Amino acid sequence: MNLTLQKGIDPHTNEIVWLMLDENYEVVESIQRYLTFLTTSRSPNTVEAYAYDLRSWWKFLSLKALDWRNINLSDVEDFAYWLRVGDTTKGLSSKKSFQL
Repeated sequence: MNLTLQKGIDPHTNEIVWLMLDENYEVVESIQRYLTFLTTSRSPNTVEAYAYDLRSWWKFLSLKALDWRNINLSDVEDFAYWLRVGDTTKGLSSKKSFQL
């Protein structure tokens, strides 16, 4: 799933809001509910940082064909590894050339 983070202004409060949009530019409800909750107690910069982290999480879930409602600890460990080294399925043949 390709997600886009969009900054906006709430017309009622004139506060900064962050929207997570999918490929069809529709709001991703499960993420948006959390971002909306955060706006009540966090700065806009913090909400933005969380939103980028959630976008990375959703990208990982999409690459691994995982449902966010049904993950386990090993999936979270894989995500942490993926954040450090990136997609390990790319360049597997080049890794062999470096083996002794």
